[in-house]
Amino acid sequence: MGTVAAGKAGIRDFLKTSPGLTATDGVKVASADPLPEEMATAMLLLGGVTIAYGQAGLQGRAETPTVSCWAISVKPGNGEDAVDAARDAAEALFTLAETALAADPSAAGSVPPPGRVVITAGGLEESPVSWDGAAARRADRAFSLTWTSHS
Repeated sequence: MGTVAAGKAGIRDFLKTSPGLTATDGVKVASADPLPEEMATAMLLLGGVTIAYGQAGLQGRAETPTVSCWAISVKPGNGEDAVDAARDAAEALFTLAETALAADPSAAGSVPPPGRVVITAGGLEESPVSWDGAAARRADRAFSLTWTSHS
């Protein structure tokens, strides 16, 4: 039996209760692409998953999911100050996720043994957007989450 769905949901729930990443902090943590009206100005998005399978010796099958993720920030304005603010905020969201998973790599027991979520940094994309009818800048800090479980 695979661990992807339960692991992804558990990691989402873990992150959305981590310091600095809660709804009270103004951050939305989602495990699927949001509808346009569900987008937020500060968001962690756990996206698509790829899975590698292998033999785990006497353990049976090893399953290694990799989840593509983004720390997303949208800031009002259309100049370099707005770009800098969006970039800095996206980086801060990524750092909060990285810190939470470093402190508890099992994501509160969300992933089965050996139960260690590894975070890998990715790139940074910036783009102009319209937010509530006004000019804004969006920054997406890519990263991935990987774990291995045995069944």
